[in-house]
Amino acid sequence: MSENGFEVNIVKRITSLPSVFMVKHYSGQVIKVATDDRSFADCSKYVSRSGKTFDGCYYYDGIFMKEIRGIYYTPGVPLVEIHNRIKITRKIDEMKGIIEDVVKRLGHGDKKLLIWFDNYKIRVYDKYKKGQLFSFNVYANHGNLAFYEIPTPRDLPIMRFSEVEQMTVYNHSLKFADKIMLNEPYSSPGTVYIIYVDKATEVDVSSPDHGKAKLLLSGEKYYLMVHPRPVEKVD
Repeated sequence: MSENGFEVNIVKRITSLPSVFMVKHYSGQVIKVATDDRSFADCSKYVSRSGKTFDGCYYYDGIFMKEIRGIYYTPGVPLVEIHNRIKITRKIDEMKGIIEDVVKRLGHGDKKLLIWFDNYKIRVYDKYKKGQLFSFNVYANHGNLAFYEIPTPRDLPIMRFSEVEQMTVYNHSLKFADKIMLNEPYSSPGTVYIIYVDKATEVDVSSPDHGKAKLLLSGEKYYLMVHPRPVEKVD
């Protein structure tokens, strides 16, 4: 038995697509998605080669701070938000000490907090929820371009859709037999679109690596169209 445990898939039914979530592509890459670009914190640690530019997140449990990853739903405004016109610091180790001082001055005792930061900003949240990891069944695919059928998005009233008949995703060219509705949520890494198909629609798709194919999308349904970030070459 592995000391680190085992990865398992838990089957769960959802009736609507959450505002913030992660989707696992069949390539193994996990992509973070937010349909409301005003209410999320992407906790992807980044440090430049020079070490002078960075961002990331901490979780404060009331006593200690630790680095965390993932994506979080953050409804409402932050508990505290600090902005600087110049870099607060160029050293990530110093930033941790600065954040600890900010949290201590808040005087919230054992309140559990999420802190997002970069060189110029610090945001402290007391209301947040980590995005769940979903592994949807593949409805159709062309190479690494995947379509997943999804429930109606929870943020539908505030999402902006546009009508399209053709588009390109990395090196995949798509032409829809009928117009579809397209929304581009925040996604990282890789590219995610949410599409609505009013009626059964054929899709002509082609790419240099995977040739030509014809896909059929059922009508009156929402789909996630997902392509992971290419590692070495566009696929």
